[in-house]
Amino acid sequence: MAKKSPRKLSVLLAVLGLVIGGYFVVKIWRETDVASAIALITLLPLTTVLLLSLPSILGAALDCKAWQLLLPRSGKPKSFWAMSRVRIASEAVVCTIPMGSIIADPLKAWLIKREFGLSLACASASVGLRTFLLADSQSILTLIVTIFSFGWLAEVSPAVLSGNHYLGWLLLGASAVACLFYTTLIYLASHKASLERLHNGLRKIRIGFLSRWITAQEDNFLDLRKELEEFGGSSAYRLWISGVLVALMWSVDGLETYLMANALGLKLTLIQSYQIEIICSFLRSIAFFIPSGIGLQDAAYIGFLESMGANRAGAAAFIVLKRARQLVWITLGFILLFTVKKVKLSMLSFRGDKSMNEAHEVQALS
Repeated sequence: MAKKSPRKLSVLLAVLGLVIGGYFVVKIWRETDVASAIALITLLPLTTVLLLSLPSILGAALDCKAWQLLLPRSGKPKSFWAMSRVRIASEAVVCTIPMGSIIADPLKAWLIKREFGLSLACASASVGLRTFLLADSQSILTLIVTIFSFGWLAEVSPAVLSGNHYLGWLLLGASAVACLFYTTLIYLASHKASLERLHNGLRKIRIGFLSRWITAQEDNFLDLRKELEEFGGSSAYRLWISGVLVALMWSVDGLETYLMANALGLKLTLIQSYQIEIICSFLRSIAFFIPSGIGLQDAAYIGFLESMGANRAGAAAFIVLKRARQLVWITLGFILLFTVKKVKLSMLSFRGDKSMNEAHEVQALS
């Protein structure tokens, strides 16, 4: 019975995510003049639409390069384009499945193993460190933005939180906790002494089935530990560069928000756009159980934009542009997922074939 409880919790969170996301989607569009919103988008010239796609392409390139730096330098060359295929394909799963950011981690490691011929330990190390860097850099940026925008957040809070004035304090507390948590994880995951203590601690566990599983995974733990230890020693500079590139990726999203808002006639400054994007992206990350933060993140965008004088049609047109861009990437991702090296749909099912056994092994390592 105990073995089923984690799955039950996952299912409960997934259903909760769909319900919350669906509620906000219905609420937004019931209060919106859809025809006016679509009309604003149809007025955009094709050249403008193409220009609006450039920031997301740049952001994806920065993320791919950051991830590439977290792969071992030895062995088969790690081409940027192969890394791009893995990133785009795996992000399609992250964006469409409830709790995708958690479920997709084994898939990411499996794709890296398949694409570059690495061991599951190497692949898992890169996936884990990338996850920590993404969350840590986002929380640091959110914390900085919150501190410097605290007065502004107090003004817009009623529009975003339906009359409540606590947005600044909520963001300050959540981002500070996340920053401390993920910074600690990165430190522990990349330093030999902490990894050695963790490994020795696992060896001392004497709970029947758990002890047997740890013993069976000993070789995998040693490989994983070896890969992670490099980032606390000779490869530390690669971890730092990767972190800077990830921070730049989050910053590029602010540029996209600025271009989209102003293309629709919503007069935002670059600083305002950056503030809105960092905060809304952070809210999406907190609500990890909602696919792509749909509904919740959209409501936050609309709340911020309306508090700055935008009308509902313009704000709704803005989120349509954001979601349309995301839909293009998701479509491309699934095309790559099921065509690159004959990746099978069984990786996304819960059948016990060989591919899923490898994916479960990665999840055990993560």
